[in-house]
Amino acid sequence: LSNELSKLALQQDPQVVVRRSIDLALAVQTVTAENIRNNGLAPPTVEAVPLLLRRLFEELGATYVKLGQFIASSPTLFPAEYVAEFQKCLDATPPMPWEVVKQVVEEELGRPIGSVYKHVERTPLASASIAQVHAATLRADGRDVVVKVLVADKKMMVGDVASMLHTSIALKRVGLDNGVDFPTVFRAYQSVIEHEFDFNVEARKISEFREVFETHGLSDRVATPRVVDELSGVRVLVMERVRGVKVLDALNRARRRGRVPRLPS
Repeated sequence: LSNELSKLALQQDPQVVVRRSIDLALAVQTVTAENIRNNGLAPPTVEAVPLLLRRLFEELGATYVKLGQFIASSPTLFPAEYVAEFQKCLDATPPMPWEVVKQVVEEELGRPIGSVYKHVERTPLASASIAQVHAATLRADGRDVVVKVLVADKKMMVGDVASMLHTSIALKRVGLDNGVDFPTVFRAYQSVIEHEFDFNVEARKISEFREVFETHGLSDRVATPRVVDELSGVRVLVMERVRGVKVLDALNRARRRGRVPRLPS
């Protein structure tokens, strides 16, 4: 155990470790202040813990939001109240400022954003662990599109995953992992994290999905947005806007009504 942890520790960037230690202190301070402002000086109730933990994850940024998404998607591993609370990490995390988003888009375009888009909504449609999505209208042909913009810090996220792996190995070796194999989860994420920061990979996957649905005659039942390739790149992905209902929302609505969720025919 000590040899494995020592090896992982040596792989850590000292600057990232110091920065994240400061981030943790600030995150705890922010969430504590919010709780006092909302509930006074009384200790948090058991019912409030999932909300406080989600807010702490949001303050700590991309990697912890990604972990929150894992919790939200694992009802067999986590209590229902945590799963429900962390579903907000799927598409409703605090967004990055518009100025940051605009800068990324213009750097990818190599020209002013107004030369390509007639209008871009400054308030995102959704924001999650590494990116946020803005509705927009193309200047050239008036098409409604969505612009997915990468806003996470790759170096910090890689360091966070290494730290989580470090901690999860220690907890597993001393029997405090509650039966969940988190080291395997974090090692798997380490192996794919590079692709998370290249939207060209996602664009290719979207095209592959479209081909599969068309090949099997499902394109009239499953909508796959078309990618606007000439405006997309490593940090920006532009797609036609497709309006609909989230699958998770539809499933939850059916369950609340006591119905068996069914796919549309």
